[in-house]
Amino acid sequence: MDHYITGAAIKALRERCGLTQTQLADQLCVSDKTVSKWETGRSFPDVSLMEPLCKELDISVSELLAGKHLEPEQYQKETEKMLMDSVSTGQLMGLQVVL
Repeated sequence: MDHYITGAAIKALRERCGLTQTQLADQLCVSDKTVSKWETGRSFPDVSLMEPLCKELDISVSELLAGKHLEPEQYQKETEKMLMDSVSTGQLMGLQVVL
């Protein structure tokens, strides 16, 4: 997961939806500063916010993590790649993976 790519994707998708940082933050019960940190890559949305965030942005979690729109035939391959990358680096959504 590349925080920079994902942050840029969050910003672009938020703007596409016609939302300000404050409006998105209010819908997710976080601060506008939190949304700003996501968009600039200084932090990443908590796992508990992934599904609500994606619902607001009208995308899948896999698309958010990939930082791009995924066609149906790309979806499984990209999801598996992200999962394997996370496992190989010892992290899975901010959790340490013990093998």
